[in-house]
Amino acid sequence: MSEQSMTEDHSGSEKIMRCLLSAKWFLLVSLALALTFGVRLQAAEGAPGKSLAGIVQVVGNHAIDKDDILWSWDETHYSAVPILTNVKQAASGDIALKKDGSVWVWGLQIYNWVDDQGHFSGLGSSFQQPAQIKDLPAIQQVIGTYWRKFAIDTKGNVWEINGVSHTAKQVEGLKNIVALDVHTYNSALDNHGDLWIWGLTQADTSVAPKKVLSGVRAITGGLAIGNDWTMTEMHRTLLEGGTTSPEHKINVDLRTISATTSAVSGAYVEGRSDFSFLLQNNGKVWTVIDAYPASKGVLLQQIAALTNVSAISAKGMGGGSALHRDGTVSSWSGAEVNQSFNNRFNQHKSMAGFPIKPVKVTTGIGIKVNGTISVMPTQPQLFGKRVYIPVRGLFESLGGKVGINGKLVTISYGMHHVELELGTSTARIDGETVQLDDPIRIENGRTMVPFRFIGEALGASINWNHIYKTVEILL
Repeated sequence: MSEQSMTEDHSGSEKIMRCLLSAKWFLLVSLALALTFGVRLQAAEGAPGKSLAGIVQVVGNHAIDKDDILWSWDETHYSAVPILTNVKQAASGDIALKKDGSVWVWGLQIYNWVDDQGHFSGLGSSFQQPAQIKDLPAIQQVIGTYWRKFAIDTKGNVWEINGVSHTAKQVEGLKNIVALDVHTYNSALDNHGDLWIWGLTQADTSVAPKKVLSGVRAITGGLAIGNDWTMTEMHRTLLEGGTTSPEHKINVDLRTISATTSAVSGAYVEGRSDFSFLLQNNGKVWTVIDAYPASKGVLLQQIAALTNVSAISAKGMGGGSALHRDGTVSSWSGAEVNQSFNNRFNQHKSMAGFPIKPVKVTTGIGIKVNGTISVMPTQPQLFGKRVYIPVRGLFESLGGKVGINGKLVTISYGMHHVELELGTSTARIDGETVQLDDPIRIENGRTMVPFRFIGEALGASINWNHIYKTVEILL
């Protein structure tokens, strides 16, 4: 895994990958050579495109099924692929807790902090395969975003996770914690109902955990739900002054519907709590929209397109996912950031009226190499009956270096080199020209290559696993 220093907006350039062991070289070259051999998926029960089913947990764009398999999808195709097995719980930001108490991360990871001089700094990784966090005790809960992650151990202590270095350190000053939330600020709820908050102020000053509220029953998406069912935004005044002003109380009285409310999933967005979701016992979902102060205030609106829901997860900006009682999942995207900023601050408008259009999540195509799930930044896609994968992600995680220069795509490892060109049906592997049955493609800004399996030349075993909806390669 490569690391690079990142600026405040998390930008940076990739470092050149170091040479790996011969086993990884063999795997990389085998995958490159596989571009010359095709495999076609046969129709099978549970083939890609069917609704994701048997789900028991949902969070963000992740779901866990009854067999403890973690699935993930993007908001382009809403097709889910398997990520990890034996999973107990997961969180947004690509972090999961396995049933053995171990913590795993994958994908693009970012870690930031404030240094001794008070400057904001950060590190980022290239896309990575699932990796276990080292030196952790047994964990009971994880929470996180792409840039901040935490875990609670079985004794109620809190650990900060570095997804780049795969290490962890204990957060001092927190004991007997039962719940965590990571949004604008970090927050923890202890077993007495006291809320603790910590993080960076607007001046980039680091504040240690301090108690700011009592009588809290739950924390979610930057919101604290009181025992009396009042909702408080975790505004910067809580972090900087330790108190909250009346304008940061969300003026909705949940007491009248508390008896029929089974869950609240929060989404605190830039100063207000737009598009938090309420789930009622009858399976209906409502939005709690904290409108711009100049308008009429809080709105409760039912989402007519969602019924028979057993769990709800807010993703922010109006996005969310819902688990239905039949074990299927619906998901939808939120507003673009710029659209949200424009509506809320320039035009003084609420997010009320944002169209929520749930889409049923289907099963996508997973990839396994030698029994290990391979995770990619964009899911494989089926064009006709050919499987395509993004050129970035898989090869780099195996130790290769990928370059895209105009129409030319290169995949390198040490002295070995593969070249493909957009619009052509040939490829060059270590200087030898070979014919491709299908050309490379550009889909949604991603360069996709036809995933040719090892086949006859290398004697690889290829299998379509209809249970996990996965193409398996055995080398």
